[in-house]
Amino acid sequence: MKTLGEPLAHGRMAQIYDWDETHILKLFRDSVGYHEAQREAQHEASISQVICALGAPAPHPGEIIEIDARVGLLYEKIPGATMTTIVLKDASRLLPMAQLMARLHRQIHTLSPGEKFPHLKAQITDRLREAYLPRELRHKAILALQRLPAGAALCHGDFHTENILIDGPRAAIIDWPNATSGNPLADVARTSIVLLGAVHTLSNLLNKIALRWFHFSYLKAYFNNQTPPAEYYAWLPIIAAARLDENIDGQHDFLLAEAAKLGK
Repeated sequence: MKTLGEPLAHGRMAQIYDWDETHILKLFRDSVGYHEAQREAQHEASISQVICALGAPAPHPGEIIEIDARVGLLYEKIPGATMTTIVLKDASRLLPMAQLMARLHRQIHTLSPGEKFPHLKAQITDRLREAYLPRELRHKAILALQRLPAGAALCHGDFHTENILIDGPRAAIIDWPNATSGNPLADVARTSIVLLGAVHTLSNLLNKIALRWFHFSYLKAYFNNQTPPAEYYAWLPIIAAARLDENIDGQHDFLLAEAAKLGK
């Protein structure tokens, strides 16, 4: 049996390991449970196959395997580093990386998975129902969500710098299990909430300023130097409310404050 080394990365549900010269392994944690891990792996493999067929810059999925009664999914190995690592090592690359991130986001939003993926609004509704929210705020969020256009673009669902790998001129987007068909402005709003929420977990003032500038530069590039439309701002409190379902350390107060802007 193959011996795994130290994990390359840790996630809530899985760990990433080097597998061979051309593959990495996403190995689900014991806490996920065997049958749930099987469902998650099959779901991810199916989604990734569709995404690659659409032409999105993403790693190709491999086979589903088992190691020590744990379920794993092999992926094409993408050399390089995360966008986070690149910016932290060289601050002069902050602006070009923010602009690249915007171009990649716009690129995937030109694609449409049709009926092959779940719809984003349904996914958000489920999260709002599970999120720790005051009843009145939950009701406001669901009503506001119903009024917004549905859309039919490919949405990543967790698009940020940790999920973008850079290898020279090549960029690849990873971690697609939350991909949906939906409104691209909702996907942009999700990125904003993720980045701005991360600001609130940082203790270093310069890092806070740098991340806010990165976010500003990303938005500016995504909207072609135009002011974001009102619809983008309408999505922000809804996405923040739904993200409360994820129990992110150090972000509860920020997310609740953003969600409380509903109807104001």
